Amino acid sequence: MRCFLVYLATCCICAAQSIAIGAIGGGRVTDDVVSFNTPESNLLVSGAPVFRVESRFYDVGPAIEIGLPHGLGVEFDALYHRQGFFYTFYHDTLYTTAGERDNTWEFPLLLKYRLRWLVFHPFVEAGVAPRTMSGRLTGTLQSDDITLSPPSPLSLTMSYSPSVGFVAGGGLRFDLGHLRLEPQMRYTRWFTTPISGLAGDILGSFSSNLNQADIFVGISWRLR
Repeated sequence: MRCFLVYLATCCICAAQSIAIGAIGGGRVTDDVVSFNTPESNLLVSGAPVFRVESRFYDVGPAIEIGLPHGLGVEFDALYHRQGFFYTFYHDTLYTTAGERDNTWEFPLLLKYRLRWLVFHPFVEAGVAPRTMSGRLTGTLQSDDITLSPPSPLSLTMSYSPSVGFVAGGGLRFDLGHLRLEPQMRYTRWFTTPISGLAGDILGSFSSNLNQADIFVGISWRLR
């Protein structure tokens, strides 16, 4: 894969009509982690799970775009995102908590196609995005209720191995001399769930969101 990426980058640079470097940043529309309640959890009328996403709104990082003939281009980004969540449930003598904090880096490699209009240039893009994560996941479950003995287990799993997602999006590009502005929106479909948890059979579960939507604004300077 590394050899292929190096070969692809070399070919793109050799065929490049323009090269622009800059930064891209924006906010995430979807939650990083989602929770699911089991039918049994709806019977616990005196208590309800509380699930709060504590992700940072922003995604930010450097970007480089190589312009190719016929309206095509290749863009590579390195996006940083801070995410986390807090899960708690209390019902009579049953108490459970779970929390997670981690840093994520996404590296979208996108093929872009743009139309040449007078004022702005609409474009669409698609590609892949490898992702790495680092952090920690914690959880506890306590119960003094003999009807729940042994207490329902709290199962937490975390996989920090790199994952990959499919990316598609589109937007508009405004050229102001050598300066470029690109408001855009992207959708990412991840193939794995690095975070998953089961807070007992009656309390429901939570896992990484496989669907991700972001709104970005890119700013770059065309070198040639």
